[in-house]
Amino acid sequence: MKSFFYYILFMCAINQAHASDTLNIDVSADGSRGLILQEALTKVKQKRSNGYNGTICLQLHKGIYYFSNALTIDGPFYNDLIIRPFKNDTVSFSGGVYIDNNQVKSVQKYGQDLYQLDITNTDIKELADIRSVGFLRPYEASWNELFVNGKPFHLSRWPNKGTVKMGEVLDEGSLPHKFDRSLRGGIFKYNEKQIGEWKQEENIWVSGYFRHGYADDMVPVKNIDRRNKTIETAEPHFWGYGSGAPWNKFFVLNVLEELDDEGEYMLDIKHNQLYFKTDKPIKKVVLSKLDKPFLDLNEVKNVKIENITFEYSRFLAVTMARTENVSISNCVFRNLGSAAITVGLGVEPFDCLVEDSVGVLKRGIIGSLPTHIYAQTEVNRQAGTYNKIVDCQFYNLGSGAISMGGGDRTTLTPGHNLIDNCTIYSTNRIERSYRPAIHLTGVGNQVKNSEIYDLPSMAILMHGNNHLIEGNYIHEVCYEVDDNGAIYYGRNPTELGNIVRKNVFANIGNDYSCCSVYLDDGACGLLVEDNIFIRAGRYAILLGGGSDNIIINNKFIDTHYAIHVDNRLQNWANHVLGKGGLFEKRLNAVNAFESTYLKAYPYIKYYKNTIGAPSRNVFINNTLYQVNTACDNPQLIDVYQE
Repeated sequence: MKSFFYYILFMCAINQAHASDTLNIDVSADGSRGLILQEALTKVKQKRSNGYNGTICLQLHKGIYYFSNALTIDGPFYNDLIIRPFKNDTVSFSGGVYIDNNQVKSVQKYGQDLYQLDITNTDIKELADIRSVGFLRPYEASWNELFVNGKPFHLSRWPNKGTVKMGEVLDEGSLPHKFDRSLRGGIFKYNEKQIGEWKQEENIWVSGYFRHGYADDMVPVKNIDRRNKTIETAEPHFWGYGSGAPWNKFFVLNVLEELDDEGEYMLDIKHNQLYFKTDKPIKKVVLSKLDKPFLDLNEVKNVKIENITFEYSRFLAVTMARTENVSISNCVFRNLGSAAITVGLGVEPFDCLVEDSVGVLKRGIIGSLPTHIYAQTEVNRQAGTYNKIVDCQFYNLGSGAISMGGGDRTTLTPGHNLIDNCTIYSTNRIERSYRPAIHLTGVGNQVKNSEIYDLPSMAILMHGNNHLIEGNYIHEVCYEVDDNGAIYYGRNPTELGNIVRKNVFANIGNDYSCCSVYLDDGACGLLVEDNIFIRAGRYAILLGGGSDNIIINNKFIDTHYAIHVDNRLQNWANHVLGKGGLFEKRLNAVNAFESTYLKAYPYIKYYKNTIGAPSRNVFINNTLYQVNTACDNPQLIDVYQE
């Protein structure tokens, strides 16, 4: 009997050892030192089908792995998988086409020494059209971008630096915000002589802040009337074209005659040609091509992606949905045409400009998610749980960096997804405003110990509940926009329980109205604790009429206002957010007055009237140094101590 007992123990030990083993599969870009990636994934599935339950590691040997399509990692066959370089090898996933130097010709155009590339002679064959990008437009693939010696070039622009003021608006165009779908562009005057001297007639684009300072846009030019000195656009701007505000400025793109500065290129779509300007020796030329994610993960657990560089794609790098304990660590994301990672489902792009509309959830994209989530704030993106993005770098991206969901807002079930110790900068080469470095959605997710900087607009756009933003260094952001915050959320009284703690904010904003922490239009239930605000915008904290916010133990240094507070829910915002309006809709969407929310946030019972003065806000134990005004309306704060 005793021998049988030992036999059972012995067999259990063997099975346990087998389960904990790691099976290594060698992978190389060309198959010379193992399988290619797709073959390796097929082998993983075969091993699982044959009963292997241990961890499988794809060991990537040194090289550049070219992608022409997404690599799909879908389903439990791919659980317990590691994808990482072999030993200390350097591995790059590339979505670009490398151009041989003999395909690049020297030419002279308009007195400029340029380089010309005939796309027909490359693996791309045909250029993708430039597309409109900007406020309320979907996240999509960029056009084919040019990278020389590893650096992103940009469409030729005039003026080379800065912007020029918009002249008188003769026609504000159709107004999508008033449900005008006629798609009529606008007409505005210009004052600069140089615009009228261009000979180019086609594929000129104009970019700027055409109405509000938080909404950039880039649209094609339909006509330049040189006699009357007007520009007519081929598409509307969501708010209609306007002028007179200090941010109503523009610049012009993709004009061959203005291809006169280092790092510029011009796309001649009609003739399938690309021209670029550089005075530096050309070592490497790459055109982005891939318009799908490198890796598309779905319904997998315990997957690790480590020490890989993702670059030269027109699209996202990694998309994830319904995943558990997926870890992306020590990776570099650079030179991409969109954002880098999305955790959770996106939304099919809308074909028109709308502020709030419910769309179709879809895997592998971000698309029109920001528009959808404004209309359906309780949406569950099916992002999964305990996913981590750790020790990664993000830079030279086209449109923000990470869209992270997780958790269920109707049940307040947390996602426990995490961004930790990452560096994110220069992530808005193409799309400027409302393309945050991190878009945080859902319930109970975290952004910790990261550095975020050099962004024209916001660092973190937040939706949802019980998120933690802690220990980050956020600086040099919101330098281009008006009415923005380094951390921004609002217009929803149910997005409660969020914490902003132990962060450093420095050099935020410009001469307009920007701030470090922006609780817009009735945002409630935020704890802002133990942060340091240095030159932190016009207002370090803007509390826009909401309630139950606690501002405690912070340090405010060299900032105009420590906190602004107002009662907008009693005046101008009443007709939009009040009884029968947006607030009531959003309270009902999550059953805010039933047990789940009442237990988590007992004070939500006071929101039944959905409107009123800011209440139960606290501002205490804060330190102020060289601050012009601690608070402009302290009488609106229930517990206030300067």
